[in-house]
Amino acid sequence: MAIFAIMNEQQYPTLCFFGKEYFTPLLFADNTFVFNWELTPGHAVIEHIHPDVEEVFEITAGEVTFKIQGNTMLAKKGETIRIAKGIPHEIKNISKENATCKVLYYPAGDQGKFFDIGLFILKEKPKANGSAAMVFKMMFVSKQMNYKEFSTPPNAAGKLFFAALWAPIKLYGTLTGWSKITQRYKIYKTNAVPQ
Repeated sequence: MAIFAIMNEQQYPTLCFFGKEYFTPLLFADNTFVFNWELTPGHAVIEHIHPDVEEVFEITAGEVTFKIQGNTMLAKKGETIRIAKGIPHEIKNISKENATCKVLYYPAGDQGKFFDIGLFILKEKPKANGSAAMVFKMMFVSKQMNYKEFSTPPNAAGKLFFAALWAPIKLYGTLTGWSKITQRYKIYKTNAVPQ
């Protein structure tokens, strides 16, 4: 797709979430965030919305099942799927092979900043990659930086569930000193060379 071809991409280290999803950032820009996304067989991302972000998926290997506003479709290598902001969707890899996509978020909002935190944590502790602690630390630092959430459940029950999930993460992070990660990240961002 032409929208991906015009970008000056750079490959950053890959972030692993729970051993099921792999994110390799390619482009951080004021209004755009692009990354390669790999899903293992059987992995699914539950229904959610991006209130302020449009998503574009270019399938680069395998096949991915999308459910968008209740309609299910299978996208294969070479196909592109657009999801407008505010539209409920879920994504699954129901095949027996890994599936990969190039994903564009526009306008990126704080999506890229969330993954920048992950890259910072990975730089400090490479062995944290793939652990739940890394993802929870990313969430914790993101909230302390007052970054806007870019993804939310589409209904009240889902929002209540995630609020209940966040409470123990916040408590644990506060008690174990994760605020120090935020302080180091702020210093890092102050001293970082513009990309």
